[in-house]
Amino acid sequence: MKTVPNHPARGAAHRKPIDKLAIVAFIGAFLFAFATIVGALITADYSTFRQEISALASQEAPHPVVMIIGFFGLSLALSATGAALWKEMPIRSGRVGAIFVLLAGFGVGIAGAAREDCEPAGLSGAAAACRAREETNSVSASHVLHNLVSLAAFLLAIAACFTLARAINRLGNRRLTFIARMVGLTSILLFAFIASGIFENFSGLVQRIFLLLTFGWLMVLPKLIRRHRSQSRRQQWLPQPTASRERKGGPTLEEQEVEGVAGGG
Repeated sequence: MKTVPNHPARGAAHRKPIDKLAIVAFIGAFLFAFATIVGALITADYSTFRQEISALASQEAPHPVVMIIGFFGLSLALSATGAALWKEMPIRSGRVGAIFVLLAGFGVGIAGAAREDCEPAGLSGAAAACRAREETNSVSASHVLHNLVSLAAFLLAIAACFTLARAINRLGNRRLTFIARMVGLTSILLFAFIASGIFENFSGLVQRIFLLLTFGWLMVLPKLIRRHRSQSRRQQWLPQPTASRERKGGPTLEEQEVEGVAGGG
């Protein structure tokens, strides 16, 4: 008698490292979300709608350590997500997307350590003065580095959305591929709003929507991919229907009609 390999046990062993990475990603994302909420509450005259998150960790912020911890939490979450994607998608496009996510996490960590001198987003007088300092190169190297690595992290996250969409398409999940591409396109649109300043008086809100959509999508993607691959494996090992009468339920209605015609002849 041919024995069937114990694939459920192998699947359980495969899930353990991914589950740990998912827990790490959740903790990091929770720290970031918690820091943005608490930092906004304890910072006087801070507007979640008008001001970007980086203002909570700037040199002018009264409690920057809260948001710095939040940035490191997001860096940890993205790093764990990149590692999970690397394990779940052992194809070239999947690995490239995972590297993009890892690099984005590294960039967020640098952005947390390299603090802004001031907050240039918004329509307030302080924001206008900060933009004037940027135009005259009167800001510190830390301020410039923060802006550059933040820009790079955003672009890497967008690139990861499209690269991973290609990898998902190779797995054969059209629905998930469509969602991934829509997230990527929406992220480009939101990034354009942030960069152009079209909604400058709502730049903080737009940035938060971008982070929630783009980074949030990347963080849940390993779980969705694992679920798809698990379902595909189960379908491969399902017994295929045969024309034999020995299968449960006996002959089909079509077979009975054929037999009746043959008997009557």
